Amino acid sequence: MGIIDVILRLISIILFGLALIVIYKLATSWAASWVTSWT
Repeated sequence: MGIIDVILRLISIILFGLALIVIYKLATSWAASWVTSWT
């Protein structure tokens, strides 16, 4: 387990977390616009 492996693992975890946050925000904004368009 080298330092490079640890750095790559940290980067992949951070990118995965950022992707989840972006998907969550896109989903919530889409749901909000969908709800407002139907009410």
